[in-house]
Amino acid sequence: MTKDAPAFASQRPYQVHYGASSNISLVNHLFQYSNTRFGGDLPIFQVDDFSGYLGENSAETVETAMAQDNCQKSIFPVDELPLSLATEILERFLAVHQFLVPLQSPKALRGDLRVFYDPESRSALSNVRRRALLLVLAIGSLTTIHHRLANKLILEFNQSTVPSDDNLTTISIEIDCLLACYYTEKGFYNNAYLSIGSAIRKVFSAGLHRDPPQGSRSDLEIEEQRNLVWVLYNFESWICVHLGRPSSFTAVQLAVPLPKDPFFLALVRLSDIMAKCSNEIYIPTKGSLLPMWKSAVSLMSELHKYEDKVIATLGFGLHHRSQLGELDARQTILTTLYLHTIILVFRPFFIFSGKLKAQQVLSEYSHDSSPTNPPWLDKACDYVLDATKRLVNYIFIAMSSNQTVKDMRYNHVFLENCCAVLSYDILHDPNKMSANVPLITKSLLCLSQMRPGDSIQRIITSFQNLLEWINKGNSWSDTGSTEWLSLNDLNRSLEDCASPVIHDPSTWHHRKETIELLDDALRRVLF
Repeated sequence: MTKDAPAFASQRPYQVHYGASSNISLVNHLFQYSNTRFGGDLPIFQVDDFSGYLGENSAETVETAMAQDNCQKSIFPVDELPLSLATEILERFLAVHQFLVPLQSPKALRGDLRVFYDPESRSALSNVRRRALLLVLAIGSLTTIHHRLANKLILEFNQSTVPSDDNLTTISIEIDCLLACYYTEKGFYNNAYLSIGSAIRKVFSAGLHRDPPQGSRSDLEIEEQRNLVWVLYNFESWICVHLGRPSSFTAVQLAVPLPKDPFFLALVRLSDIMAKCSNEIYIPTKGSLLPMWKSAVSLMSELHKYEDKVIATLGFGLHHRSQLGELDARQTILTTLYLHTIILVFRPFFIFSGKLKAQQVLSEYSHDSSPTNPPWLDKACDYVLDATKRLVNYIFIAMSSNQTVKDMRYNHVFLENCCAVLSYDILHDPNKMSANVPLITKSLLCLSQMRPGDSIQRIITSFQNLLEWINKGNSWSDTGSTEWLSLNDLNRSLEDCASPVIHDPSTWHHRKETIELLDDALRRVLF
């Protein structure tokens, strides 16, 4: 707030900031292009300066979510929740989320659940551990048919707060991390960002970002502290990249030994590359694109070496058909993050290529005189589109064969980005429709199999509108009809559908109503 600002300015809510690596940034480029070329009065979400946009979205709160979902009354009161159902929910948490937030061992969590349901020993479970268990059950319930129970569990979690819970302890930091995990599962990423930030500042306050003096803590306590720091490092890296915001760890040297678990170590190494991507690709710098291109090439080399290391240590690659069971969950986590990172490394060049094509159209170049992209720019676009195709196909296959992967609802972030990339490609090159529309449809098929929610439905509806327009405005081969693009048919197998063939893409390129409908569809992807 400036010195001359009115007194009531401090009460105004800030607009939420999304940086260049966020999905919303790519959608913003779509709006800019369509508005520049075709006019119109479409709202553009654009934030040029991070410093003025530090608040969270006030609408994204647990209380508001409860009111919106009409879930104030739970299926079961917490104290009457059957042990069998609570056990099922806990096991779902362990299957879906334990690999990402291994804060407590499965044995410890199962032990706390048994104590919680034993009237004689329940008093031995501290309030803070009880609240942590409530969060675990709330997160786990979101991956089951009893997902509406989560709001009751969170309400119980909020109402059971006591002053001593704010003490600077490992479990209090874990609670902030679990709360961020809950918000992420609900799609409230701004709240997750703030919760994980609170946990990290507690880590700094307690000095946990460096190992304690020898003999001051037990080996078990030291291992728990190290584990907690790396969980927070991974989690914050992913959230910051998704929202396009700076990480708290960038200015701090972590003096903590790396994890011993090979999978956990692989996550940390991938987070390192993601952090490099944010710092070297998405922090604005003056000058040419050459330094950025050199960084991108270097990052791609690191990613190739990373995949080789994963194959050597974990026994699976990052683009092959997924396996079943526990291996599948770990493989899916690494594969989706790996391919998403490749897309982000080269996405600025992909956007730049689209802007070059837009300039050619706006300048009314003839086909023969239009300048061609340099080879390195075409290569960058190929990296983006290849990784997008691989990511969509991988999630599609994994969800078709494994329930655990289907319950990984955060995969919608990757599918959302893929749909935006493919739509951006179509917008600047209508000839890509025949290749990109089936991939968008595959993404919608995956999204339709996830637990319903506002964020999921918004993506489905937005891109379904886009596909329905394409279906209405173009001819399709070998189908006789185009019902496969309707919402009622999203669950049909894509293999039963013919691929679209655009008979005259050049006419699409010049129709103003096309862009208006496309904008209307894409505008609702993230807003």
